Amino acid sequence: MTPSRLGAAGAAIVVLALAGCGGGKDSTHKAFADSLNTICKQENVKLAKVKAPSTTAGIPAYVGAAVPIIQDEIAQLQKVSTPADQKTNLTGATTYLTQQVTAAQQMSAAAASGDSAKVKSIIHQNSLLHGNAQKLAKKMGASDCAK
Repeated sequence: MTPSRLGAAGAAIVVLALAGCGGGKDSTHKAFADSLNTICKQENVKLAKVKAPSTTAGIPAYVGAAVPIIQDEIAQLQKVSTPADQKTNLTGATTYLTQQVTAAQQMSAAAASGDSAKVKSIIHQNSLLHGNAQKLAKKMGASDCAK
């Protein structure tokens, strides 16, 4: 699932699912990365089944279906046994994910009220959050989560 396939509105939400994973170099870090990548893969499969909106009017339904998936992902990520040197990275990634959920909910409300300018602004905000989360995922060695 790629943001370009979903269009701008869908990309803002898909960004939520791609943010929160990681790992390192030794066996402990590999196990950590493997656990997080497994979570990301499972959640991405679920998100791929949610029909991306083709119009602003479709955003609320999309967000309504996608957000519970993302919230489940956050909960799973927070339960993973994390090496001490990766705790800050994982906490940062899940914080970005949580911020993206909040932004998605705000985008849904803006779309429902027909505020296209606010929707565009939130898409931009989510893009920035996603970039930060991708950097953390890459730093932790989680290629599946940094896509």
